[in-house]
Amino acid sequence: MVKVLLLGDAHGCWKEVDDRLREASRTSGVAAGIQVGDLGINRRAIQTFAQRRGRFALPLHVIDGNHDDHAYLARALRNGEQQRWASDMNLHVQPRPSVVEIGGIKVGFLGGALHIVRPQYHGMLSDAPNYVTKQHALAAASLFDAERPGLIVTHSCPSGIGIRMQGHPDLKWGVHEHVVRAGFDPGPEHDRGEPGLRVLWEHMHHRPRLWIFGHFHTYRRVIVGSTEFVSVDAVTPRRTAQQLYWDTDSMCLVDA
Repeated sequence: MVKVLLLGDAHGCWKEVDDRLREASRTSGVAAGIQVGDLGINRRAIQTFAQRRGRFALPLHVIDGNHDDHAYLARALRNGEQQRWASDMNLHVQPRPSVVEIGGIKVGFLGGALHIVRPQYHGMLSDAPNYVTKQHALAAASLFDAERPGLIVTHSCPSGIGIRMQGHPDLKWGVHEHVVRAGFDPGPEHDRGEPGLRVLWEHMHHRPRLWIFGHFHTYRRVIVGSTEFVSVDAVTPRRTAQQLYWDTDSMCLVDA
């Protein structure tokens, strides 16, 4: 059995992420971590963590959210820097889309999400938009149908399919200004999510047992069809989040 710690949005709280990995390894036998995006990856964060801690206590598999530096990530992927993060820092950034085997189980990854507090970054020159494009979604659908991962990891969730995520009322203006007016459909107010991930859901024949995401900074579990969707709470220094483990033998979540 392999236990994997599931971690929500961190927004630069790398020390807290590493501390949780160390504690989970010591007390619960956790062998790896999965972080659902918005770790806060940029050049300064990489350099600071490398200088202060060197490497994460366990292999940490991450995707990009909407608050990571997408231009920097694209350059790091092209020039091989991301491979050095994996070997030197135990930081495994999963490209869009990808499938990796963890504990003998295939895990599908697809990063990206729409901004709700600033204009979208389209990445015209670097091919690194912050959001999930239709091309990303269709490529992921093809890959996931072929590989049939038991777990899918995204930053947000598919919009309008019954997961019933709701944004904070204070962000309502930003959703209208930066998402709706920009031509994206985030779904109805009572069922928000990522339009690109809805494309993935609609085109993918495979239905994973479990699909985890973050972005909403809250803990929630909903079953849609045969798939359980789980929103993972954020990692912050001042708040104790719901601690979740994924057991690769039973393919089930375990609450800490």
